Amino acid sequence: MPYQEALLRDNSKRIVVRMCRQAGKTTTIAVRAIWYAATHPRTLTLIVSPSLRQSMIMMDRIQGFIMAAPEEMRRRLIMKMQRTVIWFRNGSQIVALPNSPNLLRGYAVNQCIADEAAFFRNDELVFYNVLYPMLATTDGTLIVSSTPWGRDSVFYRMNNDPEFSKHIVTWREAVEAGLIKQEFIDEMRRFLPAERFQREFEAQFVEDADSCFPQDLITRCIDAELEYFGFEDQPSGEFHVGCDLGRKVDHSVVAVIERADDDLRLIHIFRFPLETPYASVIGYIKALCGRYRHVRSPLNPAEKVLLSPLETKDTLRSLRL
Repeated sequence: MPYQEALLRDNSKRIVVRMCRQAGKTTTIAVRAIWYAATHPRTLTLIVSPSLRQSMIMMDRIQGFIMAAPEEMRRRLIMKMQRTVIWFRNGSQIVALPNSPNLLRGYAVNQCIADEAAFFRNDELVFYNVLYPMLATTDGTLIVSSTPWGRDSVFYRMNNDPEFSKHIVTWREAVEAGLIKQEFIDEMRRFLPAERFQREFEAQFVEDADSCFPQDLITRCIDAELEYFGFEDQPSGEFHVGCDLGRKVDHSVVAVIERADDDLRLIHIFRFPLETPYASVIGYIKALCGRYRHVRSPLNPAEKVLLSPLETKDTLRSLRL
C-alpha cells in the first residue's frame, strides 16, 4: 500500500505514526524492524509498549514473518529466537520490553519503536530520561506510534513537532487500499460514539464529550503491569476493602485496594448481579478478608488497625446493623 511503502522508505531519525484500526500499522512496523536488523549489522532494535503483553504483539508479528520465510533464508538470517529476543547472525538484535524505566535503562539503541505511546505511564520520564539518552550515542531512530488519546502527552507534542516526520492514515486510505470494507466503516460509525470513531478511524485527538475525567488523568492511573488477584488467591500485604451496596437499580460492588508505601493499587473488584441479597455480599467480603492478609478495618481506616479473620467477622456483623 502507498502509505505503508512511505513509512518503510522514510529515513528520518524521528517518525510519528497515527493509523486507524486495521490499516496495517503493526505489519508495516514489524517489516521495518526485520529489514533494519538484517541490513544494519550489530544494531539493536528495541520495542517498547505500555506492557510486555503489548510489546509481544509486535514481536509475535515479527517472528511470524521470519518463520514464514524459506528455511534456507531463515537459517542464513537468524541465529536464535526467544520469546522476547531475536538474535541475527550479523550481530543485530530485536528486543521487546514493557514501559518500565528500570527495565529499559542500560541499552544503547539504534532503532527504538515506541508502540501505543499515548498510553505510556510517566511518558515524560520514559522518553526524555530513558529512551532519548539511549539514542544519543548511536544517533538512532525513534519511531513513535499510537492511537490518539489525550492532548497532555508526549505523543501529542511529537505530533505537533516539526522535527518529526508524520504518517497519518485514516479509514479512507485503508478503504482505498482494500484493507477495510466501506460497509464495516458504516457499521462502526453507527455503533461507536462520535468521539471514539474519530479517534479510532479518523486518527484525531478528541476527548469523550461525556467523560467525567480528562483522558490524560485516566492514562496516569493505568498500570499495565498491575498484578490482579482473584477471589481464591491468598496474597499478603496491606489491603483496604470497600463496598458499594445496591440491589434493584444499582449493582453491589466490592473493591480491594493494596497500599504499598504511598501507592494505592486496585488489585480486585467484583460486581454482583442485580437482586443479589446483602447477606451474600457481606459473605463475599468476609471470605476476602479471611484470604487477603492483612485487611484494615473498612469502618475506621484512619486507625490503621490490621484485622484478624475473627475481628473481621465482628466488623462485618456490625455492618448488618
